[in-house]
Amino acid sequence: MTDRTPDSDASALDALDRRTYLQAIGTAVVGSAVILLGSLHVYLVHRIHELNLNKINELMTRDELTRLFNLRAGQEALQREMERAERYQEAFAVLSIDLDNFKTVNDTLGHSAGDDLLVKVADTLKASSRRTDIPVRVGGDEFLMILPNTGIGGAVVLASRLIEHIRKLSVQEGEEVENQIPISASIGTAAFPDHGTDGEKLLQKVDKALYKAKNNGGSQYSLPQE
Repeated sequence: MTDRTPDSDASALDALDRRTYLQAIGTAVVGSAVILLGSLHVYLVHRIHELNLNKINELMTRDELTRLFNLRAGQEALQREMERAERYQEAFAVLSIDLDNFKTVNDTLGHSAGDDLLVKVADTLKASSRRTDIPVRVGGDEFLMILPNTGIGGAVVLASRLIEHIRKLSVQEGEEVENQIPISASIGTAAFPDHGTDGEKLLQKVDKALYKAKNNGGSQYSLPQE
């Protein structure tokens, strides 16, 4: 039988301590990994949920073709701006924009050309807007712009600029750019509180101004009749 010595006992204890230490380290690493994976899982679930909510919100508030706010979102934005303007006693303006010959484009060049034109008009509205302005696609070839902190003078300046920009647009079928159909828009303007102190009355005034511009030949803006 082999005799045990203090040195051999110490070596055995050292080996046991090392195994225990390594096991503890392994357990700690595994535990940390489990915690990290758990945290990552929670983050990913939260992020996916957040992205899904953002996607749902975008589908509910954005026009599918132009990516502008849709009618529902525009109505809500108008109500918020009305409340803000009333609270802080500030002006804001609204433009109602309608293409003059959109049906001709659709009938002559087809609906894909019409869609292309609508996207170009939407891009023109966005490019001409301040960060705080709110362009909206109401439906068909009708658009709305909500202009915070803007009186009727500023609205007229923007309306004139938009008319000029839209005149320069063209529609394309295949590889050929078609210039025989002139592109133009009529715009009605109105401002809070000068032309209405509630959303419904303001929209009625801006729509009447739009019809006046169209009846006068189009490709122009009009102010509300007093």
